[in-house]
Amino acid sequence: MLFKRTIATAIAFSIVLPLFAQDGASTGTEQGEPSVSIELDTIDVTATLPEPDAREAFPGYVAPETSGATKTGTPVSETPQAITVIGEDQIEDQNARSLGEVLRYVGGTVPEVRAGAGARYDYFMQTLRGFNPDMYLDSLRTPEGFFATAQVDPYLLQRVEIVKGPASVLYGQAPPSGLINLTSKRPVAEPFFGNVTLSGGTSQLLETTFDIGGQLDSDGRLSYRLVGTGTSADGMARTTEERRYSIAPSLSWAITDRTMLTLLASYRADPEAGWYGSVPTVGSIQENPNGELPRDFYDGDTGFEDFDRRQTMVGYEFEHQFNDTFTVRQNARYTRVFVDYKSVYNAFLAVDNRTLSRGIVASEEDLWGFALDNQLLATFTTGSREHT
Repeated sequence: MLFKRTIATAIAFSIVLPLFAQDGASTGTEQGEPSVSIELDTIDVTATLPEPDAREAFPGYVAPETSGATKTGTPVSETPQAITVIGEDQIEDQNARSLGEVLRYVGGTVPEVRAGAGARYDYFMQTLRGFNPDMYLDSLRTPEGFFATAQVDPYLLQRVEIVKGPASVLYGQAPPSGLINLTSKRPVAEPFFGNVTLSGGTSQLLETTFDIGGQLDSDGRLSYRLVGTGTSADGMARTTEERRYSIAPSLSWAITDRTMLTLLASYRADPEAGWYGSVPTVGSIQENPNGELPRDFYDGDTGFEDFDRRQTMVGYEFEHQFNDTFTVRQNARYTRVFVDYKSVYNAFLAVDNRTLSRGIVASEEDLWGFALDNQLLATFTTGSREHT
């Protein structure tokens, strides 16, 4: 909705100018003469501030408003449900490279169940109050296959909201523990801005990010944003590599003062996804009479191992305000995830503590889904009470 806040300030003051004497002479005030004062006219200052958008970025670690629990811009202090909001600043300060790392400090969650080897998935099995939380992007459910599961790079996100407790009334079928709602970075109605980084590290890490955007016209009705990231590094186990690339363009169009359309898209490619295996307990954590396994031990087969994921998302957010009371919204997104997965993995260590039995898995999945959410919002007052 479009709201206006008006600030009116009336300023009236006087300036007293004493007549300073020269050459040691006394002033007129000292001789009992009245001081000189100037009375200024009243100045009225009026400004119009946009209503805060609960999907926008916020400075610091404390979010003033949230939309995850109610799908409306509601102050966190007035939201009748336990909710945690993690903003862009905190994600950047944590240098989080996966959603599991983003949720490290959220109470009631155990996000990194398969940390390290599990970087190719956001693995949240029984991690939120003992249940598996559903994943939402911009308040729309992301489809899940067996191996074809969507994953969003944290750098593309503006905020992450963890809604704890039942949320089926607004989201449909959902576990009783709650859900995780991600909010994409979107255009900002301001002049051109840009941010490009290039970094490196151990294990041949090379990473680049960029975030650019701004207005496309003089009156600010058209604005865009382009966010992207690319990472290349050696995997935890020898002979393995990690390479992933993401790009997310978006465009906002204020068609009229009461109508807004935002187009959101993203593409992610994971041609190499590191290692998803494991090592035997004996020889790593426990002592093995035959010796200790190297830290980069690889339990797979380089001639067979493969993980290639391609992920595409295209959608829009439409909003039209009929009057001061009613607003209609429609959010939609098409998602397609393709995965080619082959793996040889550690099954168990034989009693001789030197023979490793391995299993094999192979899957080729092509998953697509379409999500649509229609909303009718009404804001009105009855006496001294405000309702949404």
